Amino acid sequence: MIRRKFLLFFLCVITFSYVNRLYSAIIDNRWIPLIWRPFITDEDRPSHVRCEFFAVTGKRAYDEHKDEMLLPAIYGKYDQGDLARAMVALGYPNPLKPEWQGASIPWRIAGKLQGQGFTFAYQQAITDWLSFGLYSYVLHLESWHEFFLEMDKISIRLQPGDLLELDEVRRSMHSQIGLCGDHAHHTGIGDVDFYVRVGHIWDYVLKFKSIDAGLRIGALCPAAPMRDEQYPASIPFGGERQWGIYGAVDVEFELKEDWKAGLFGWVGKRFASCQNRRVPIHCEPQPYGASCQNVWINPGITFALSPYFALENLRDGFGLRGQYTLRFHDHDCWKTSAGLKAPGLQSQEDQTLKKVNELSAWGSDYFSVSAFYDFSKVNPEYTHYPIITLTWDIPAAVFVADRSAKTQQISLGIEWNY
Repeated sequence: MIRRKFLLFFLCVITFSYVNRLYSAIIDNRWIPLIWRPFITDEDRPSHVRCEFFAVTGKRAYDEHKDEMLLPAIYGKYDQGDLARAMVALGYPNPLKPEWQGASIPWRIAGKLQGQGFTFAYQQAITDWLSFGLYSYVLHLESWHEFFLEMDKISIRLQPGDLLELDEVRRSMHSQIGLCGDHAHHTGIGDVDFYVRVGHIWDYVLKFKSIDAGLRIGALCPAAPMRDEQYPASIPFGGERQWGIYGAVDVEFELKEDWKAGLFGWVGKRFASCQNRRVPIHCEPQPYGASCQNVWINPGITFALSPYFALENLRDGFGLRGQYTLRFHDHDCWKTSAGLKAPGLQSQEDQTLKKVNELSAWGSDYFSVSAFYDFSKVNPEYTHYPIITLTWDIPAAVFVADRSAKTQQISLGIEWNY
């Protein structure tokens, strides 16, 4: 039998430990579709191991109106004039020529991310009611930013050669505030997810062939590299070194032989921590913030809901599965040390952090199409035969798509039940 999922609703969490992504998943990432997927299960073989290679790519995002925008626009619009005013507020000399000072000089930033990775997932049944699982992955991720002056929006008249000079000044400004380049790359292990699940399979109830339902609680261990604040194009592929806990419910209904439908619900919270991050001073996008200082960050709650339908053994072990995944992350709360000490008297930095907090909420919709082949269906006596799975995760704008990356993902996995 495939495995799991139906969300009635849930609310609960607590547990400690070590390890990450598979079935559960590190759901709270707006850049990479680390999407929960059900195991393909057999009632007589309740434990699972899965290895999966995946590749991701994306260069667009969804805005708050579900329209497409460039990937870096998730952080807001970039204006060279704003950055110059921020530098002046910090005591730098104004880097712009007198005739450019005070003007709006907007740049459009094109961006792209590409990555390849390998996941490992393990779920071990201890009794008929109790199991534990873990998931983790290794990822190499690269990202770029490229600048184009918005000639139709600039508020000054440019002379021949000014475009090249403006670009040179922009690069010099970035260097002065400690930014090192427009290309970033990371390689490392992702966060780690460990969970305990209490559940059971009931046969022939409520006119279903079987119902597999469970409740899980888990911990998210921060093992992934953080964003590199010296490289604005840097993208986190974990939880920014913040521990987390979550709870989830899953139900799967076997409607009839090899026809299955399910639903999975997840809610999680990362713990607050102090981090050294870039802080905007005059409305510049956070990765291009003129100041770099300690910030107290309290992440918002993340919710996920994922229904699916699967047809197994359509022909000699071949099957198909369709899945929809909704993820929503509530606003984070950023405060500088000054704002924490005197919450009634906000600093200029904390006032501009209001925009960072507003832009930190996001939502995503994904459709996943999977084809799989279960070799044990052809030779039932060989229970060690694997299941090969090919999955395409497709971003969409259906219900909650808002300031999340429009990242495509292709995965090729191999799974064993025992």
